[in-house]
Amino acid sequence: MWSLALVAIPLYAVSLLMYDSIGGFADNGLGAETFRTLPLAWFTMFRCTVASDCANSQGQPIALLVSENYGWGYGLIFCTTTILMTFGLFNVIAAIFVENTLAAAKSNSVLNKRQRLLDTQMFAEKASELVQFVWSVHHLRMEDPDWDVPGTTTSERCLQQRLRRMSERDIDEASVLHITPEFFAFLRTFREFKRLLGDLDIADEDQVDLFDTLDVDGGGTIDLEEMVVGISKLRGDARRSDIVGVRLVVRCIQADVHGLRDVADRVLEACSVNARDMRRLERGFRSLSFVAAPLPSIDDEVSPQGGFESSCV
Repeated sequence: MWSLALVAIPLYAVSLLMYDSIGGFADNGLGAETFRTLPLAWFTMFRCTVASDCANSQGQPIALLVSENYGWGYGLIFCTTTILMTFGLFNVIAAIFVENTLAAAKSNSVLNKRQRLLDTQMFAEKASELVQFVWSVHHLRMEDPDWDVPGTTTSERCLQQRLRRMSERDIDEASVLHITPEFFAFLRTFREFKRLLGDLDIADEDQVDLFDTLDVDGGGTIDLEEMVVGISKLRGDARRSDIVGVRLVVRCIQADVHGLRDVADRVLEACSVNARDMRRLERGFRSLSFVAAPLPSIDDEVSPQGGFESSCV
């Protein structure tokens, strides 16, 4: 509707100009008859600029007839109107239409992605397939240590043929399975593994260093539970709540560190006081006449900076 208004309003202004200027010469013909009335003038300008059918009933070009018989100023009006409508207004309409189409497509994509992220049943099914795939690859490598060597049975088809459902015993064994960086890199060579990660909304660029991301404790290995839980946290785009949550956790850690620093300062001060008391006590013992042998000096155990080492160790 808005595009029709953008086309109709400029054409109405030009049609009104043509009707007032040469509409009175309609009886003379020579192209003026096409501007006899205002609606007819608007339709003529629409045909000439939009429909590219600028000819009268005899097939003669209207723009050329009007320009030759009533002045080339009308030819300039035809040319200017055509250029503005074709290269200006039509491009604006097309750009707005494309922008609205892309916005609608993006909105649909975001809505579909949101629904997919909220679909717990789908995540459970894909996570189950991922765990089964990892366990099957691990089981095949345990049966044949040379299975991953080029030239052996490493094809995707062979793996798909040998995939099997996990039994209760397999589930118990899989719960203690530890995935190493080498084994994870080997898993990434399979298209099925990449497809499962993609179905779980893990982008290709995030799959490169996915192991380091999932290894939160830095132990060098991850188990299947850590992998599934970590993947569930990585799904979707980064949100503002994620950034705010990280800042709050960091602030809490900073508060704990400041508290530990205060405790350490108090302990160091107490150690220094205890070291001074021990020095005074040593001097008191040395002043007694009944001491037969010299006592070991406390300075041999207390550091000059405050005696933290001897008292705390």
